[in-house]
Amino acid sequence: MTLAQPGPLGAFVVWFWFAGAAGFASWLLVQTLSTVLAFRGRRPVTEKAVLDLLEDCKGELGIETYLAIVETAHTPAHALFGWLRPRPLLPEGAPAERRAEGVRKHHRRASQ
Repeated sequence: MTLAQPGPLGAFVVWFWFAGAAGFASWLLVQTLSTVLAFRGRRPVTEKAVLDLLEDCKGELGIETYLAIVETAHTPAHALFGWLRPRPLLPEGAPAERRAEGVRKHHRRASQ
């Protein structure tokens, strides 16, 4: 059995796909590094109301790992960053009620 050689259109599609994949990987790397640098050295949130709510949510989900909530201007909305050590990110300067609401949102998503 012999394999057919791809024509010029097939070669173009393959190279176009590789260029898109390389471009996406580059963009993803830049975004990840940008986010990591934005909250590196930031102190975790230490407000008692937010930390108590986080501990309650962790207990309901059976999570025993330490989670640090980080406040940063890099994210305009509540976000979760990380795969091995996920960190909830909150917008900088948000009032305590809004911070607690962000923790509740992530808990609801995780429990669904």
